[in-house]
Amino acid sequence: MNSQDLVGFLPFELQQVGVGQPRLIWCDFSGFPLTEPFFVRDVYRRLMMPGARLVPTDLDTLLNVDKVLGGLEPCGFIFHVSHCGSTLLANMLRKGRRNLVFAEPNVLTEFLRMAAAGEEERGLALFRAGVRALGQRRLSWEEHLVIKFSSFTALYLPLINAVFPGVPKLFLFRHPIEVLVSNMNTPYQEWLFDEMVTGLEREVMTESSTVLENCAHGLRRTMQAFLDHRDERSLFADYQQISPPLLARVLGHFRIPYDEVELAAMMEAIATDAKNPSRRFSEDPTGKQRSASRKVRRVAENLLEPLHRQLDGLKLVL
Repeated sequence: MNSQDLVGFLPFELQQVGVGQPRLIWCDFSGFPLTEPFFVRDVYRRLMMPGARLVPTDLDTLLNVDKVLGGLEPCGFIFHVSHCGSTLLANMLRKGRRNLVFAEPNVLTEFLRMAAAGEEERGLALFRAGVRALGQRRLSWEEHLVIKFSSFTALYLPLINAVFPGVPKLFLFRHPIEVLVSNMNTPYQEWLFDEMVTGLEREVMTESSTVLENCAHGLRRTMQAFLDHRDERSLFADYQQISPPLLARVLGHFRIPYDEVELAAMMEAIATDAKNPSRRFSEDPTGKQRSASRKVRRVAENLLEPLHRQLDGLKLVL
């Protein structure tokens, strides 16, 4: 395929055709903005529209079209512990006039997995090219590229820092009891049984450990990773701090200009449910604390509370 033919297409999925034969799937987003809380939902929405096109290529194509696509360099990365307001913050930033915000483009994580599994040079080259391909200025007004990664992607921070050493980072966290309760309300995430995320052997995860404990181990490793690899470009914030002052600090940290009208427009996102924008927002942290079982409290205290205290000590003063 000619490189020019992929202008406006976004890479979204890595598929295994055969042993050692992955291919990259692109979706035509020419002229279509991103509006959904997660990138995968944008893909589904696009595929239901007229003229939707998917194109498979080999991985080398992504490397070869990098200069042709000419994507933006990222101005900020968002990491988080899961169920802690990161989707809400991404939704807020997306309302900025010139902000291009990707929420959990999982194809990037697949490239990082490749790099961590022994193909470091190739995996990191694909990761960088993937970020730039997503950062295409498809609508002409895009100036600021922000990527919110899935929670466990913090485990790849050394690799990410090697490729984008100067990109500012934000790490969002929340009281571990509330995070565990929220995760156990929908305990279907694949990472709950992912050895790389939990650090547990598969037999342990499926036979002697509960889903709750798997979740806590994954959260613990995620929190520890960010503590271990933080630098002068890292900001820490608690879920309870989400407010106009925090949003202003994040925008400044990412070097995204704004005015008070734009800040107010971004804050409007707080009125709707972050993952289901058609619903009104209704959050009750106190209710999550009350509903936590004794086991949830015990697991949080044993595995997560010490790290939470460290994170709390690093959070922004607003």
